[in-house]
This record gives sequence, C-alpha cells and structure tokens, in this order.
Amino acid sequence: MERSPFLALTVTDEWLTAPQILERLTRGRYWEREHPPIPVQRRLEHVITQLENLKNAQGQLLFASVQILDASGKPVLVYKQIKQLGP
Repeated sequence: MERSPFLALTVTDEWLTAPQILERLTRGRYWEREHPPIPVQRRLEHVITQLENLKNAQGQLLFASVQILDASGKPVLVYKQIKQLGP
C-alpha cells in the first residue's frame, strides 16, 4: 500500500487514537483505492503498523505517540505526524 495517501490523510494538528485515524482514512476513501473489502480489525491493524513503523529516508519515525488518559481515566495511545509537532 502506498505511503503518500496514508500520510496525506493523517495530517492534523490534533493527537488522535488509532481508531480515530482509521475513521479519517475511511472518510478519505483510503481503503477503496487500494483494497476493497478489508475487515475493520485488519484495517485497524494496518493503521497501527503504519503508525509504529513508517520512517523517512533517514530512518526516523514519521509518527510520534504518547499515552494519555481518556475521559474515563483509561490510558490510551494517541498519534501525530512528527512534522506536525511544534518547536
């Protein structure tokens, strides 16, 4: 699967969970371009794999992640493209 559409559809100033990123990709028709009917769980696995493994030409990760507490106090991982991080 191409990296460019994934990166283009995940640019945001917000920190997002993997399911939120999955929703952005779905709204952007990411899955229709490359892979018709993929079960939601496999899509989520793909998203997490991309978030944890995409690197630039210098071998640096393209996404940062931090663990925060959600509204119920449960820890969740949120992600953001590193180029979207402020100074």
